[in-house]
Amino acid sequence: MDIVLNFRTTYVNSKTGTEVINSRKIMLNYAFHGRFFIDLLASIPFELIVSIVLPNTEFSFQVFGLLKLVRLLRLGRIITYMKFKQGLKIGFRIFQLLFFLLLLVHWIGCIWYILVRSKDSWLPPKDLDSGDTNFYEISNLRQYTVVFYYAILLIVGNESAPKSTEQTIFSSLVVIMGAIVTAFIFGNMAALMATINKKDSHFQEQLDFVSTTMRSIKLPEDIQTQVIEYLMH
Repeated sequence: MDIVLNFRTTYVNSKTGTEVINSRKIMLNYAFHGRFFIDLLASIPFELIVSIVLPNTEFSFQVFGLLKLVRLLRLGRIITYMKFKQGLKIGFRIFQLLFFLLLLVHWIGCIWYILVRSKDSWLPPKDLDSGDTNFYEISNLRQYTVVFYYAILLIVGNESAPKSTEQTIFSSLVVIMGAIVTAFIFGNMAALMATINKKDSHFQEQLDFVSTTMRSIKLPEDIQTQVIEYLMH
């Protein structure tokens, strides 16, 4: 359904800035200049096909499922061309940044779980003092919440208590990457908030100027009220 809809979705010509509604041009653009092949690989259930054709194979095709995440890149384009007010679009941008931050924490937590899922291969920092943990006895949901929590701490540079070489290398890379990514995300959020505040400040200055001018020329109060209501609208 996603591929079919993409073959029927208009796009904006980057050179002219106009919306292309010609069906043939849309089809050619998506097939040869879009993400058709990525979407195709992401949509085909390779794992199911292989399990039916070669039931005894151990090779996993689940990695192709990660290609679905490429579709998330469309969010920025969708927000750009939405016919909403600028303030609402900025709100969507902030939500997009928070969503990507949560997604990054989820990925880190999942990879960390793969590294520590063997029994006694890791001791959560909260259990370091006692030297014992019930992490490997609790439910999968509880385990996920634990690794998600420590993924948040790891991305901001806190201790994860790695034991093996693989865990140490991964932790080091996440700390470095986390510093860059969080700086990028929160920097963009600060810039977006500054944009909102700048627009509000500019409007307030205009409103103050108009109010002062109307009072100085002694306009009737009912006319002043109408002008203010018009500006507010």
